[in-house]
Amino acid sequence: MNSDTQSERFSAADLAFWRPSSDCFAGEKLEDIVLHALSRSHSEPSILRVLPILLSNAAEILDWKRLCEEAEKRSLGAELGFITQLAGALGGDARLASRVDSLVPAGRLNLRPYFPSRGAYSERLAAERTPPLARKWGFLMNMEEEVFRSAFEKHRAAI
Repeated sequence: MNSDTQSERFSAADLAFWRPSSDCFAGEKLEDIVLHALSRSHSEPSILRVLPILLSNAAEILDWKRLCEEAEKRSLGAELGFITQLAGALGGDARLASRVDSLVPAGRLNLRPYFPSRGAYSERLAAERTPPLARKWGFLMNMEEEVFRSAFEKHRAAI
């Protein structure tokens, strides 16, 4: 299956409500789904909001070594690191957060917008609202941590 078809196969809701017992990805490797979702998350904020939920729910069955290696190859290591550590923080799971220790950037990073720029006002909001973990991984975004926390708590309560 090519990546375009695969990317169109899942929605933010599919990611948020995925459980190990579900088969909504029709046998596709979960690591590949995560990688496609990471890529899509730059243009689809709804995907970014629910990725911590998916990573938290799938933490015990993901092949983290493969996922980290593939993320690095696809220049998505910072994205995986940020979202995984955010999932660990939101769920109080230090073990999950440590799964991406190999991806932690060394030294000071140049901050870059997570989403395409929508003008000077949006950039100012991003500078004010970026969660600390996003900054740690080199990102600016006009999305406060509370947005992630709200989605995480809502969907985790649905388990």
